[in-house]
Amino acid sequence: MSKGNSCGCCCPMKSWLALLGRVIIGALFLISGLMKIKYWASMVQVVSSTELPYPALFLGLATVIEILGGISVVLGYRTRIGAWLLIIFLAAATYLFHSFWTVDASHTDAVREEFVRNVVYLGALFLLAAFGPGSYSIDAKSCCKSGSCHTK
Repeated sequence: MSKGNSCGCCCPMKSWLALLGRVIIGALFLISGLMKIKYWASMVQVVSSTELPYPALFLGLATVIEILGGISVVLGYRTRIGAWLLIIFLAAATYLFHSFWTVDASHTDAVREEFVRNVVYLGALFLLAAFGPGSYSIDAKSCCKSGSCHTK
């Protein structure tokens, strides 16, 4: 195990990999949020298929969380907060929309794949929440200036 802080300042490869991972996972949520805006009417119908009241309100909340959380993760700004918002959103969305155990047998495989995919995304977000954004992030730059590292 290398000595130094957990920001990755001592290992450039670790810093670049953290940045790449953040950009990939953050972009995924950012694009998903933007697609919800583009296809708003059909997305409201999808949300209406659940028993949630006020589907447009919940869709709007999901869209804002995905866009702001995605930007937070990509930039590495308040990364842990962004990751936790996305974790809460994704856990709820996975339960509500990808509960393969409740669908008929003809759709089980497809819904199970979506469920497993979301669990993988949750794993990546938990890692971000646990270990922070790495040294190539706004959080790391602000910790260097203030002396209190948010990325540890």
